Amino acid sequence: ATRVHSLTFSYDGANSNLNYYLNGTLFANTSYAGDGRLTNYSSAILGNASTNDKALNGYLGEVIVFNRKLTDEERQG
Repeated sequence: ATRVHSLTFSYDGANSNLNYYLNGTLFANTSYAGDGRLTNYSSAILGNASTNDKALNGYLGEVIVFNRKLTDEERQG
């Protein structure tokens, strides 16, 4: 059976946190000292960790990047 999930990542600059939402519900966050921007020296990896120990077993579809804060309703999908 095919399962579809909404996974959202957001940066909270006021509290220096990266927040992770699964199907609109916050399930994890981590402290982040940066300003939320990717630079020439950083990268975004979708579907796998650099150590190859967390490979995605499936497909990424409808990837969207926003440069603004999403509302609760938008995160709910």
